Amino acid sequence: MTEIVPSRVQSGICFSLFPLSTVLDHCIHLIPDSAQESYYLNMANSFATSFWTEDYITGINVLFEKLYQGCYECDEFVSLFQTRMTAEANHGSKLLQIPNTVSLNSLGFGRDDGASLKASFVSIQEQMKTEGKYHLQVAERIQSEVIDRFSKWSSDHSQRVRYSQKTLDAKVTKYVKNKQNVDKIQKKYFNKCRILEDVKSELGNVDFEEFLKDMTQVEVNEASNDGSPVILAGYEYKYSDFLEMLSKLLSEIPKRPFKRYLVNYDFCSTGSEVSSWVQLNIGIADIAKIEKFGQDLINLGYIRAIDSGSFAIGSQLHYQWRPEAFKEANLEMAYPQDSFQFSQEANRNNLTNYFGEVKELVSGVSNVDINDKSTIRKLVRECDELDKLYLKEVLNLDEERCKLEVTITDHLQFMEKCELDRLRALKKATQDFLVCLFNQAATPSQADYLIKLDSVFTGLTVAEENMQPEKDLNFVLENYQTGYYRPRSLVYDNFQSSKNKQIFGVELSIRCRMERKIVPLIVSSILTHMDHSYGLMENDDVRLSCWTSPVQLTMTHELRKRINHILLDSDSALNGDSKSYEKILAEYDAPVVTNVLKLYLLELPDSLVTGDYYDSIKSLYNQFGSADQTNERINGLVSFLTSLPTNNIATLDAILTHFNRIIETVKQNKTEDPALQQRHINDFKEKISHEFSTLVLRPKFNSGHSTGLNDKHCYKLVLDLLNNKQEIFGKVKKQVSSAKRSTSLSPASSVPPTSVAKKAVNELKRIDTSSRSVENRLHNIVTRKVSSSEGESAPDRANGLGPTTSVLAE
Repeated sequence: MTEIVPSRVQSGICFSLFPLSTVLDHCIHLIPDSAQESYYLNMANSFATSFWTEDYITGINVLFEKLYQGCYECDEFVSLFQTRMTAEANHGSKLLQIPNTVSLNSLGFGRDDGASLKASFVSIQEQMKTEGKYHLQVAERIQSEVIDRFSKWSSDHSQRVRYSQKTLDAKVTKYVKNKQNVDKIQKKYFNKCRILEDVKSELGNVDFEEFLKDMTQVEVNEASNDGSPVILAGYEYKYSDFLEMLSKLLSEIPKRPFKRYLVNYDFCSTGSEVSSWVQLNIGIADIAKIEKFGQDLINLGYIRAIDSGSFAIGSQLHYQWRPEAFKEANLEMAYPQDSFQFSQEANRNNLTNYFGEVKELVSGVSNVDINDKSTIRKLVRECDELDKLYLKEVLNLDEERCKLEVTITDHLQFMEKCELDRLRALKKATQDFLVCLFNQAATPSQADYLIKLDSVFTGLTVAEENMQPEKDLNFVLENYQTGYYRPRSLVYDNFQSSKNKQIFGVELSIRCRMERKIVPLIVSSILTHMDHSYGLMENDDVRLSCWTSPVQLTMTHELRKRINHILLDSDSALNGDSKSYEKILAEYDAPVVTNVLKLYLLELPDSLVTGDYYDSIKSLYNQFGSADQTNERINGLVSFLTSLPTNNIATLDAILTHFNRIIETVKQNKTEDPALQQRHINDFKEKISHEFSTLVLRPKFNSGHSTGLNDKHCYKLVLDLLNNKQEIFGKVKKQVSSAKRSTSLSPASSVPPTSVAKKAVNELKRIDTSSRSVENRLHNIVTRKVSSSEGESAPDRANGLGPTTSVLAE
């Protein structure tokens, strides 16, 4: 009997045409090692979009707990099939034994050969024997065609689940550990900088600047001075050449622990090893000169003689390398794990570092003598070195985070396919089980037997037909999801300067202030690049689909990394130069560019419509969500948008203007059927509203809010903004302008006047049990008349930022 599993395409192979065993052999190797199947995560419900948490591991554990439950469910089905198989086998064996147990008795039917009653008796025995064979055949078929196959499949499935969880646990644990190390570096860096700030306060700004100039000159002088020459075995070495030789000697010569008279020595070498190294690397062959070379190292304090007072060549003579030698060569004294002091040194270093950080933080400048310039010089250098180390580690950790998220996405996608296969395999195994039980009868008596079991067969068939794998998979998503994909960038925080050298993960207002722009350069550059790209595209379908097409997450991260390093390689972007963006974007396909914009918006600390208004906007759509209440919703949205920071309004306006311009371009195509064209436009609006729903509005991290995965108001918000963009932003422009005029009329006011809409929003958010209900207050907001609401906004400019400048015009 050939097992045909439900259709599934994976790695270019359609599984519907293969036996189950072939599928299993292939599936066990399908866990991806790369990001070939990692896509940017849109809002479509899937494992890859539904099991994310801030610490990664919580969502993963929730999912795998459910997956392990599925493994136990498979075991329960196997036990059920085995129990029925055992019952069939036992029943068949007992039926087969009946003719032997109740044989013809010599006092009964054994005496008479011709009676009809005897013939009937024998016939009944044979029928029972035949029925027994039938039950044994059923048992055999259940064992071979159901239990053996499904048990093998179930075992392989459990292995895949365990492998994925083990891999993800290891990756997340490593990332968490590295993040803790970066946090320690940042803490140490900040502590040093605080001490330096205290020193600066003690010296005064003028004196400290003079000291920095003197320090620079000292460093120049030190760099030009090679130090005094060093004489070894009668040969004179420049100090720099000696340091190079010493570093090479310490790196290459064998070193080991040595114990003598209950005293433990680490970093020991024998006289023979020192002699061999000198002969091979320096070229001294004379034994006396080699011994003089070693004695000079002792006299200079770089090695200590353990077995004798002087240096001599011998494999039993040991010499310990002193800490001064490692320090001079700028090498770390790394104790091997089998050394006497490894564990003690590790514990001592941990305690020393901990108490040192606490001491620095508490005592601060009290440990620094402001009259000791060498100490201050050392402190400045430490701050500079820690700053560079901190930046390097933050960038490395952020890259590791991206790789971790790709890995998690790969495994979540694969686990979803595995879980759907499990549900389908259970349904298929149940089908096979029923076929084994109620196969076409071979004899009339078996047919009669099955007819009597017709009601049982019907019940079992109904139970099998009620198995709905896709519905069960959706049940897992709806009831166990923990949160959607929300990456959190690792942002470098310079203690001395507010100019951040990264782009992703930096607050929108900070990025705009640094660039002296209303809309961040990355947003305006991508929108401009897309404007130039549309003319090169084949048709309107391609233009629309480039905003909703899935893209490999690794490609998106690759472009993200290059953009994020723009400020590290050059400060051009700080001065408003977008050429650096244009050069990079031109190397990538349009869907990759659009997805990196989505990723940028997703990695912002807060959404464009800030998370503070998440519940308020949700209430707005719960109460005024019908089609005939559009005007009320628009008034409410205008109130919320007016309360947003200027950069948020401008950025949202720029993006919506771009989308509306695409739609207008499609409408101008007269070659397409108008009805079909409108369907394409509506489909684009639906998809783009889903894609940008959490980019425009999402709850904040640690807000105590639900996951928001089942909330529809974010999608409805974007759809309303697309359909009513001109009206909404025209009113926002008027309210912003009105607020600015009010501010200019009262310059002496210590507190800037707040717009009526903003007051209404604040009133809505205030907790006041004695006030009116939230519904009544929200009703006042959306029905409040906005001054000059009938006016229209200025026409959009061709560069996609027209309403942005009009809304924010002085």
